[in-house]
Amino acid sequence: MVQAPDVPTPDLPTYPSLTPDQQPLLTRDEALMLYEDMTLGRFFEDKCAEMYYRGKMFGFVHLYNGQEAVATGVIRALKSTDYVCSTYRDHVHALSTGVPARAVMAELFGKATGCSKGRRGIHAHRFRQ
Repeated sequence: MVQAPDVPTPDLPTYPSLTPDQQPLLTRDEALMLYEDMTLGRFFEDKCAEMYYRGKMFGFVHLYNGQEAVATGVIRALKSTDYVCSTYRDHVHALSTGVPARAVMAELFGKATGCSKGRRGIHAHRFRQ
C-alpha cells in the first residue's frame, strides 16, 4: 500500500458557535426573509425541472437545487453599490435580487415578457438592465 506523504494542515480560522448569552447576527425577521428567498428559489428550480422534463422548456436548464442558501446569503450581504456577476446557474441569484419569478421564468421560455425580453434564453444572466 502506498502511504500518502504528510501534508501540513493549513492554519484556518475557526468561528465559535454562539453561547446562550450572545445575540444571533440576524433578527427573526431577517432570518425569515432569507428562508422565504431560499424557499422561493427551491420551488422555482423544481418548477424549471418539471417544465424541462415534460418537454416544455428547450435547450439546457442548469439547476441550483441545494445551493439556495449560497445565492440568498451572498445577495443579501451586498451593498446597494455592488454588482453581481453570476454563472449560468443564476436563477436564484436573480430572484434574491428582486427580479420577479414570472420574468425569470418567461426568459427561460424565450418570451418577450422575460427580464431580457426573451432574447438571451437559457444561458443568460437574468438581472434587470
